[in-house]
Amino acid sequence: MKNTDLITRWEHDAKGMPVDYMGSEFGAPAHRAPSPGDDIGRFFSALHQVRVGTFEGFYWEYGERFVQTATTTPFGTPYTSVEWPLAVAQLLKALGGRLRRPR
Repeated sequence: MKNTDLITRWEHDAKGMPVDYMGSEFGAPAHRAPSPGDDIGRFFSALHQVRVGTFEGFYWEYGERFVQTATTTPFGTPYTSVEWPLAVAQLLKALGGRLRRPR
């Protein structure tokens, strides 16, 4: 399954979504823990982020919780909001693509 054309296309379609935000405190590999895009238990939070085109994440520093939101990538590219059916499809593609990537 690792190198199939289908999974490769899914990964390409799913790039640039808010759930893959890589800004300060959320860069790889650290983004895997606080990002709803990598936590199936937070599927609806991730779906909302993809739908509205806004990243929402949190991190802890010295016992204090900080919330961060972003409507653009760290490089300034705006996230796109999409309709529900497309948001579901994109998020499922992203999760499917993660099956082939090691953590």
